[in-house]
Amino acid sequence: MHVLFLTDTVFALRERALLSRLEVGLAAEGVRVTLAAPEEALARMDLNILGEPLSYHEGAFAFTRRLRAGRLAEDVVAASGSVPVTVVHVFGGSAWTLGVELARMWDAALVLEIWRANLAERARSVAGQLRDQAVLAAPDPSIERAILREGGSVVARLTPWGARADAEVGVKLSPDRATAIMMIGVGRDVASYTSAFDGVVSVVEGRDNAMIFVDSEAARRAGLWERAERLGVCDRLSLIDAMEDRRDLVLRGDMIICPDARGEQRTLLLDAMASAMPVVATEDPFVSSLIDGRTACLLPAGASAINWGETIRSLLDDPERARSLGASARAYVREKHRVSAHVATVLDMYEWATQRTLPFKSGT
Repeated sequence: MHVLFLTDTVFALRERALLSRLEVGLAAEGVRVTLAAPEEALARMDLNILGEPLSYHEGAFAFTRRLRAGRLAEDVVAASGSVPVTVVHVFGGSAWTLGVELARMWDAALVLEIWRANLAERARSVAGQLRDQAVLAAPDPSIERAILREGGSVVARLTPWGARADAEVGVKLSPDRATAIMMIGVGRDVASYTSAFDGVVSVVEGRDNAMIFVDSEAARRAGLWERAERLGVCDRLSLIDAMEDRRDLVLRGDMIICPDARGEQRTLLLDAMASAMPVVATEDPFVSSLIDGRTACLLPAGASAINWGETIRSLLDDPERARSLGASARAYVREKHRVSAHVATVLDMYEWATQRTLPFKSGT
């Protein structure tokens, strides 16, 4: 079986770890994977996992799509030695239409990864147009339900993402070193992000050995640097470019703060749980791995800075409770979100999709 992983820039920058784990796991099962990513993504990060990735131009105009698909198809054929592609697996909504063109060219099965809840409606529309050729991969049961809510002939398969659970984890909130609080997310919900930030600031102001690390793009969107200047805490704040791709650094922290509740899946959150990091986050009905008291401390949408501060402070003041929460989250991930289980569900989906796939009709 030959699978093309087609990713857009946003997904590649956020989920390189997922692409890597899935590619390696599938290769161990005898699946050949070719990865194609936009030129911008390849310029910003290393996506060379098991082979040299192919580049394509994302483009803003629909009338160039077939031309761009044709060029990429030629590159895939050249790189693979003419081994036919049987599955086109698309990661990132902006690459869907290009994936459709490629699947049509090759009479291949098309898999769309629905990693964000608000992609469900559009995904149903695309899948409906392609009938038996398309399968929608849902990383979360709530996303699967959102896809199937309107019924019809759309096909969805549940493929929960996996996390790396190392045999040993470091001690969090050690009294022998400074406390590192990691704020992740995209910062589009400015009100939630600034409330969480103000809550974190209220906690670190009283602790000489505490630092805040925030994704630079999220900080820009939410205006956090200017806010830090007004609050006089710039010396406690560090901004990190592409934070979700710097997870080795992030996972050395002591606590993860996730104010976003946009129905988005994140392997970084799963990795944090697997590393026994205590998580404080906004409730999100589309992220089933966030379970209050078991995997995270959850706050309701619209929680105030005071609420955030009290919750974070309660964990920092009681390290044993924080470590217990981290250990519970780690046990949950090891039970429910192993990488091997993710690979197995994806492989089952591919085999099922290729067995049921019928060639595209001429002219469709």
